[in-house]
Amino acid sequence: MGPIFPIVTLGFALFLSAIPLPMGHQHWMPAWLSLVAFWLVLHQPRYMTVLIAWGVGLVFDLILGAPLSSSAFGLAVAVYLAGLFRLRLRHLAIAQQLVACGAFVLVALQIGLLIRVMVGLQANPVPILLTVLMSVACWPILALGLSGIARRLTGEAL
Repeated sequence: MGPIFPIVTLGFALFLSAIPLPMGHQHWMPAWLSLVAFWLVLHQPRYMTVLIAWGVGLVFDLILGAPLSSSAFGLAVAVYLAGLFRLRLRHLAIAQQLVACGAFVLVALQIGLLIRVMVGLQANPVPILLTVLMSVACWPILALGLSGIARRLTGEAL
């Protein structure tokens, strides 16, 4: 499989992550970009490196109008940490991957929150836990769906 599938999935994740929600409901949306990056780290590691995560995070920051590198640095650190344990995480059952997925999303979001606090923006860390829980709830569907699509495209088992 070429780089088309990872590019399309990251583009779709950027689109889903940038959908505006009414004030007060933003934390109900899963962190789609982090979830897709986590799946790509596990199953397509050559297409999700730290530099690619940094670049995608910068694009996401530009789309949202957030301080530059707030999402980029968090996503890059999370991709690096997931890459360290990729071989172990990949062979876990989906139910066991939920814990790792939650930690991945939490690291990415908390580092972004820390950078926003450092530049002087008011930030509340408690609603991030709701985003992490929503992301963990969506992980099995996303992981099985992307694996099924990738399997059909390549004709091989992931």
